[in-house]
Amino acid sequence: MFKVGQKVVCIDGAPNENTIVPYLPIAGEIYTIREVRIGYGLCGLLLEEIINPLMEFIEGRDEGAFASYRFRPIDYEFGKIVCESLKVMTEPELV
Repeated sequence: MFKVGQKVVCIDGAPNENTIVPYLPIAGEIYTIREVRIGYGLCGLLLEEIINPLMEFIEGRDEGAFASYRFRPIDYEFGKIVCESLKVMTEPELV
């Protein structure tokens, strides 16, 4: 579903009881995926625009990833359709 270089929008930037990173994405902002991590049945994303410090994990020092459910891919086709609809709606009617 997600891939490196893909643009995504954050839909949930709120911290929760599992939040361990100091820098969080902001809901409504667009980010670029720099790495996708799969582990423990979860998908995590590292972002170009946010680089958190390395932290201690059971597996060693690493940067904490953001849960993928907090993001949605940018739908460029939907955007094109909306823009075309707006263009048609705002064109002056010739009489």
